[in-house]
Amino acid sequence: MLGKLIEARSLMAVGVVSLSAAILSACKQPSASKPTPAMELSGHAINFAIPPQFHDGSDFSDGMAMVYKSKKIRYINRQGQMLALQFNQEYPFSEGLRRFLQGGRWGYLNKQGKIAIKPQFAEAREFSEGLAAVRQGDRWGFVNKRGQMVIPPQFVVFKNFSEGLAAVKMSSRWGYINNRGEVIITPQFLETSGFHDGLAWVKTKSKEGYINRQGELVIQTPYSVGVFHEGRARVKIFDKFGYIDKWGQLVIRPQFSIAQDFSEGLAQIQVENKYGYIDKQGQIVIQPQFVKALNFSEELAPVMVGNRWGYINPQGQIVIHPQFVSARKFSEGLALVCPRLRSCGYIRHPLKAKPAG
Repeated sequence: MLGKLIEARSLMAVGVVSLSAAILSACKQPSASKPTPAMELSGHAINFAIPPQFHDGSDFSDGMAMVYKSKKIRYINRQGQMLALQFNQEYPFSEGLRRFLQGGRWGYLNKQGKIAIKPQFAEAREFSEGLAAVRQGDRWGFVNKRGQMVIPPQFVVFKNFSEGLAAVKMSSRWGYINNRGEVIITPQFLETSGFHDGLAWVKTKSKEGYINRQGELVIQTPYSVGVFHEGRARVKIFDKFGYIDKWGQLVIRPQFSIAQDFSEGLAQIQVENKYGYIDKQGQIVIQPQFVKALNFSEELAPVMVGNRWGYINPQGQIVIHPQFVSARKFSEGLALVCPRLRSCGYIRHPLKAKPAG
């Protein structure tokens, strides 16, 4: 019933948007304007909060990071102190709780290392929006942070909650539930994504596009698409990437061999084997010149010049001179860098100048 309602609304009231008609007009728009070359910005010395000593590591989340040292996985806090592990398998924190395995059953620990939810589940996942998926038998349900089963096990497959809804698979179709377990969008899709910017990508036998939180198909497209970030979603047309807006309009014409999601107002793109960045209007604001590049995070982005990584700001200025064999984005004011292979530590954000703690 809801499937018919979606189709009727999308054709009559909502107005399904086709990208085909937009391609010709969008292809006429300019795509570049006064690209900015990378420039050196002096005065920012490297400040290690945690000296190089690890073979590898992860971004910080909830004040913790996972590191690899002496062939073992360990967890550290922002001061670089190793956390004592009580169990053989413990995972990073998510919303203040971390999964652990004891006696073949999964439970959750709090930040004080005490058991918050006793081990009782066949499988368990990280918390998202206050709920975590757990498996009992061959079905998945969701528990809250007190360990109460607020959505009974009944799903074959699931995706984490995002923007108040979670995609779940019943029999052979995907639909969406709210945090009380109520079916908000009837299972009818072959494939789905989580909600981002109020929209979720879905696919049926005859069509694919984006639905809103009411289950209405508001954008229909035959092209390969991504999820929305900051009001833009990638589309791939004739082996080139461009972007659409939340009304389905092609706002940046397909022209890039590689393009990534927007982050902090900018997106990485590749032109002639070099990476640069565009803004939401499709203007190249940082000239393609880097061997590799990653997303902006906390106003800095890791870029590779030659065979070394450094960091630039949104104006394309080099804030940290390329000197690392590898580098990650900043998270919680710290970033993992490796001056040499298998010798990695965490540096402080040079523009924030706040001590770790």
